[in-house]
Amino acid sequence: MLYYVDGNMLHVEKMEVKDYSFAVQLSDTSDWKLINRDFEFMNTIEPLGCFVLYDDSQQIGIATTVCYDKIGWFGNLIIKKEYRNRGSGSILLHKAITYLRSKNVQKIGIFTYPKLTGFYEQFGFKKDKEFIVFQGNPAKLKDLETINVAKKDDFSKLLAFDKDCLGFNREKTLNLLFSDKNNIVFFSTQNNFIKGYIVLKIFNDLVEIGPLVVRSNFKSVVIDLITKALCNLSKYTVLIYVPINNEEIINLLLTFGLKKDTALVRMFLGSPINIDCEYLPESLERG
Repeated sequence: MLYYVDGNMLHVEKMEVKDYSFAVQLSDTSDWKLINRDFEFMNTIEPLGCFVLYDDSQQIGIATTVCYDKIGWFGNLIIKKEYRNRGSGSILLHKAITYLRSKNVQKIGIFTYPKLTGFYEQFGFKKDKEFIVFQGNPAKLKDLETINVAKKDDFSKLLAFDKDCLGFNREKTLNLLFSDKNNIVFFSTQNNFIKGYIVLKIFNDLVEIGPLVVRSNFKSVVIDLITKALCNLSKYTVLIYVPINNEEIINLLLTFGLKKDTALVRMFLGSPINIDCEYLPESLERG
């Protein structure tokens, strides 16, 4: 489909390998700290749901999606500066919504900056929760010996645990995260009963923490898992996304020396997800 914006003929194409370097360069303008591997990851789990916006043959914008059963996530929407505020972002958002609806998704989530909530509200998205990005190099404090490192034999149990807690299937994403030898997965058990887990996604000297999923009746395990993670990351720059009202986690992060960075708003098109567990996002583009 062709779109006409200020006399320019724009069109959307599926993201290909050749687009990764452009996607990284464009995301660098917002300091998202993404690399080619991030877009390869997204294209692997949702090969028909990652898009590039073109003006004739020139790449001018990107967006990605992922769907888990009836829940979809939209992310990485960014447009070249000279094309912003001219309807280009709306084209990609409309394309993403149309794609996710074709997959029978009933609700679509996004993380966005507070200043952009009005843009998404035009499409029917509503504010759900506020989050804070924490960033920094954690201090080296006393480690916890009671938390296990997950191995290959544990992954199938963790996949089943995640689906049972959340109510939707994230296997296509978690399989890649669990099998990546750079990543670390910690989990807490009692008599072979899983109480919760956390994933450390390691990219060179940067670590993104998430997802974290803990059964609702084991809230203390949230602190144990995050403590275990941070105790093993003193040589890295860490990113973690925390609800603004979770004072216990925030105080823990401050104790480790992490700093508040960016404010974010989680929004949904459709009703918000209702999860009966303690949960921190896997990422900003995949919820």
